[in-house]
Amino acid sequence: FWIRRAFRAEVEQKFQDSERFLREAVKVDNGFAPRAALMNYYFRRQDIPQFREAARAALRTAYSDRRPIFRLCFAAGDDIAATKALLPPGHRPLVDLLAFLMESGRLAQAPDIASAVASEADADDLNLLLGYVEQQTGKNDASAGAVWNALCARRLVPFSPLSPDQGTIITNGDFEGTLSRGFDWRFGPAGGVAISHSFA
Repeated sequence: FWIRRAFRAEVEQKFQDSERFLREAVKVDNGFAPRAALMNYYFRRQDIPQFREAARAALRTAYSDRRPIFRLCFAAGDDIAATKALLPPGHRPLVDLLAFLMESGRLAQAPDIASAVASEADADDLNLLLGYVEQQTGKNDASAGAVWNALCARRLVPFSPLSPDQGTIITNGDFEGTLSRGFDWRFGPAGGVAISHSFA
Protein backbone atom coordinates (compact mmCIF):
# COMPACT_ATOMS: atom_id res chain seq x y z
CA PHE A 1 0.00 0.00 0.00
CA TRP A 2 2.63 2.56 1.10
CA ILE A 3 5.05 1.52 -1.65
CA ARG A 4 2.36 1.88 -4.31
CA ARG A 5 1.44 5.32 -2.98
CA ALA A 6 5.11 6.29 -2.96
CA PHE A 7 5.60 5.20 -6.56
CA ARG A 8 2.55 7.14 -7.69
CA ALA A 9 3.71 10.24 -5.83
CA GLU A 10 7.16 9.97 -7.40
CA VAL A 11 5.66 9.69 -10.89
CA GLU A 12 3.72 12.86 -10.10
CA GLN A 13 7.00 14.45 -8.93
CA LYS A 14 5.71 14.81 -5.39
CA PHE A 15 9.05 13.73 -4.03
CA GLN A 16 8.56 14.68 -0.39
CA ASP A 17 5.35 12.66 -0.28
CA SER A 18 7.06 9.73 -2.00
CA GLU A 19 9.89 9.67 0.53
CA ARG A 20 7.43 9.99 3.43
CA PHE A 21 5.32 7.07 2.17
CA LEU A 22 8.41 4.88 1.75
CA ARG A 23 9.59 5.67 5.26
CA GLU A 24 6.14 4.77 6.52
CA ALA A 25 6.45 1.42 4.69
CA VAL A 26 9.77 0.80 6.45
CA LYS A 27 8.14 1.48 9.83
CA VAL A 28 5.31 -1.01 9.35
CA ASP A 29 7.22 -3.77 7.52
CA ASN A 30 10.49 -5.22 8.85
CA GLY A 31 11.24 -7.05 5.61
CA PHE A 32 13.45 -6.42 2.62
CA ALA A 33 10.95 -4.99 0.11
CA PRO A 34 10.33 -1.55 1.66
CA ARG A 35 14.03 -1.06 2.35
CA ALA A 36 14.88 -1.97 -1.23
CA ALA A 37 12.22 0.44 -2.47
CA LEU A 38 13.63 3.25 -0.32
CA MET A 39 17.16 2.47 -1.47
CA ASN A 40 16.10 2.59 -5.12
CA TYR A 41 14.24 5.85 -4.54
CA TYR A 42 17.34 7.55 -3.11
CA PHE A 43 19.45 6.16 -5.94
CA ARG A 44 17.09 7.64 -8.51
CA ARG A 45 17.19 10.97 -6.66
CA GLN A 46 21.02 10.72 -6.49
CA ASP A 47 20.94 11.34 -2.76
CA ILE A 48 24.03 9.23 -2.14
CA PRO A 49 24.34 9.57 1.68
CA GLN A 50 20.70 8.54 2.15
CA PHE A 51 21.12 5.85 -0.51
CA ARG A 52 24.01 4.28 1.37
CA GLU A 53 22.08 4.18 4.64
CA ALA A 54 19.13 2.58 2.88
CA ALA A 55 21.47 0.13 1.15
CA ARG A 56 22.91 -0.85 4.53
CA ALA A 57 19.41 -1.70 5.75
CA ALA A 58 18.60 -3.55 2.52
CA LEU A 59 21.78 -5.63 2.78
CA ARG A 60 20.93 -6.49 6.38
CA THR A 61 17.46 -7.78 5.45
CA ALA A 62 18.28 -9.37 2.07
CA TYR A 63 17.35 -13.04 2.18
CA SER A 64 18.90 -14.24 -1.08
CA ASP A 65 20.66 -12.47 -3.94
CA ARG A 66 22.58 -9.35 -2.89
CA ARG A 67 23.98 -8.67 -6.37
CA PRO A 68 21.32 -6.08 -7.37
CA ILE A 69 22.22 -4.08 -4.26
CA PHE A 70 25.93 -4.32 -5.03
CA ARG A 71 25.28 -3.14 -8.59
CA LEU A 72 23.58 -0.01 -7.29
CA CYS A 73 26.32 0.56 -4.71
CA PHE A 74 29.01 0.55 -7.38
CA ALA A 75 26.88 2.62 -9.74
CA ALA A 76 26.58 5.21 -6.97
CA GLY A 77 30.37 5.31 -6.61
CA ASP A 78 32.93 2.67 -7.59
CA ASP A 79 34.32 2.42 -4.06
CA ILE A 80 34.95 -1.03 -2.62
CA ALA A 81 35.69 0.32 0.87
CA ALA A 82 32.39 2.21 1.00
CA THR A 83 30.46 -0.85 -0.13
CA LYS A 84 32.25 -3.18 2.28
CA ALA A 85 31.41 -0.81 5.13
CA LEU A 86 27.71 -1.35 4.43
CA LEU A 87 27.83 -5.12 4.88
CA PRO A 88 26.19 -6.75 7.89
CA PRO A 89 28.49 -8.82 10.12
CA GLY A 90 29.32 -12.36 9.15
CA HIS A 91 31.07 -14.45 6.54
CA ARG A 92 28.31 -14.89 3.95
CA PRO A 93 27.95 -11.22 2.95
CA LEU A 94 31.69 -11.13 2.19
CA VAL A 95 31.32 -14.27 0.07
CA ASP A 96 28.48 -12.65 -1.85
CA LEU A 97 30.53 -9.49 -2.42
CA LEU A 98 33.52 -11.47 -3.67
CA ALA A 99 31.31 -13.41 -6.08
CA PHE A 100 29.88 -10.12 -7.37
CA LEU A 101 33.35 -8.61 -7.88
CA MET A 102 34.47 -11.66 -9.85
CA GLU A 103 31.34 -11.80 -11.98
CA SER A 104 31.45 -8.08 -12.77
CA GLY A 105 35.12 -7.98 -13.79
CA ARG A 106 36.30 -6.06 -10.71
CA LEU A 107 39.22 -8.33 -9.81
CA ALA A 108 41.46 -5.35 -9.08
CA GLN A 109 39.16 -4.44 -6.18
CA ALA A 110 38.86 -7.97 -4.83
CA PRO A 111 42.14 -8.92 -3.05
CA ASP A 112 41.20 -7.70 0.44
CA ILE A 113 37.74 -9.26 0.21
CA ALA A 114 39.20 -12.54 -1.10
CA SER A 115 41.71 -12.61 1.73
CA ALA A 116 38.95 -12.09 4.31
CA VAL A 117 36.81 -14.83 2.76
CA ALA A 118 39.75 -17.25 2.53
CA SER A 119 40.72 -16.70 6.17
CA GLU A 120 37.39 -18.18 7.30
CA ALA A 121 36.61 -20.37 4.29
CA ASP A 122 34.79 -23.66 4.50
CA ALA A 123 34.02 -26.33 1.90
CA ASP A 124 31.10 -24.31 0.51
CA ASP A 125 33.52 -21.52 -0.50
CA LEU A 126 36.07 -23.76 -2.21
CA ASN A 127 34.82 -23.50 -5.79
CA LEU A 128 34.54 -19.70 -5.61
CA LEU A 129 38.02 -19.28 -4.14
CA LEU A 130 39.62 -21.68 -6.62
CA GLY A 131 38.00 -19.63 -9.36
CA TYR A 132 39.47 -16.51 -7.80
CA VAL A 133 42.96 -18.06 -7.76
CA GLU A 134 42.63 -19.00 -11.41
CA GLN A 135 41.30 -15.61 -12.48
CA GLN A 136 44.01 -13.71 -10.61
CA THR A 137 46.94 -15.87 -11.74
CA GLY A 138 48.98 -13.73 -14.09
CA LYS A 139 47.14 -10.58 -12.93
CA ASN A 140 47.82 -10.47 -9.20
CA ASP A 141 49.96 -13.48 -8.40
CA ALA A 142 50.56 -12.36 -4.82
CA SER A 143 46.83 -12.37 -4.06
CA ALA A 144 46.26 -15.63 -5.92
CA GLY A 145 49.09 -17.26 -3.96
CA ALA A 146 47.86 -15.94 -0.62
CA VAL A 147 44.35 -17.30 -1.19
CA TRP A 148 45.75 -20.65 -2.37
CA ASN A 149 47.93 -20.89 0.72
CA ALA A 150 44.93 -20.12 2.94
CA LEU A 151 43.04 -22.99 1.30
CA CYS A 152 46.03 -25.26 1.96
CA ALA A 153 46.32 -24.12 5.58
CA ARG A 154 42.62 -24.76 6.18
CA ARG A 155 42.94 -28.26 4.61
CA LEU A 156 40.39 -27.40 1.93
CA VAL A 157 42.87 -28.57 -0.70
CA PRO A 158 45.21 -31.50 0.07
CA PHE A 159 48.50 -29.68 -0.53
CA SER A 160 51.17 -27.77 1.35
CA PRO A 161 51.36 -23.98 1.08
CA LEU A 162 53.72 -22.49 -1.47
CA SER A 163 56.63 -20.25 -0.44
CA PRO A 164 58.49 -18.90 -3.47
CA ASP A 165 60.91 -16.95 -1.24
CA GLN A 166 62.03 -20.24 0.28
CA GLY A 167 62.04 -22.15 -2.99
CA THR A 168 58.73 -23.99 -2.50
CA ILE A 169 57.17 -23.31 -5.89
CA ILE A 170 55.69 -26.68 -6.95
CA THR A 171 52.32 -28.00 -5.87
CA ASN A 172 51.80 -31.76 -5.76
CA GLY A 173 55.27 -32.67 -7.02
CA ASP A 174 54.57 -36.36 -6.40
CA PHE A 175 51.34 -36.31 -8.46
CA GLU A 176 49.47 -37.87 -5.55
CA GLY A 177 46.05 -37.36 -7.04
CA THR A 178 45.19 -34.25 -8.95
CA LEU A 179 42.75 -31.48 -8.22
CA SER A 180 43.42 -29.87 -11.62
CA ARG A 181 42.44 -26.49 -10.14
CA GLY A 182 44.34 -23.54 -8.80
CA PHE A 183 48.09 -24.18 -8.72
CA ASP A 184 47.73 -27.95 -9.09
CA TRP A 185 48.74 -29.71 -12.30
CA ARG A 186 46.43 -29.78 -15.29
CA PHE A 187 46.52 -32.46 -17.94
CA GLY A 188 45.71 -30.95 -21.30
CA PRO A 189 43.95 -32.96 -24.02
CA ALA A 190 46.17 -34.63 -26.61
CA GLY A 191 44.72 -36.61 -29.49
CA GLY A 192 45.67 -40.29 -29.43
CA VAL A 193 47.45 -40.00 -26.08
CA ALA A 194 46.20 -41.61 -22.85
CA ILE A 195 47.18 -40.07 -19.51
CA SER A 196 47.41 -42.15 -16.35
CA HIS A 197 49.41 -42.37 -13.13
CA SER A 198 52.26 -44.89 -13.01
CA PHE A 199 53.95 -45.96 -9.81
CA ALA A 200 56.34 -48.41 -11.43
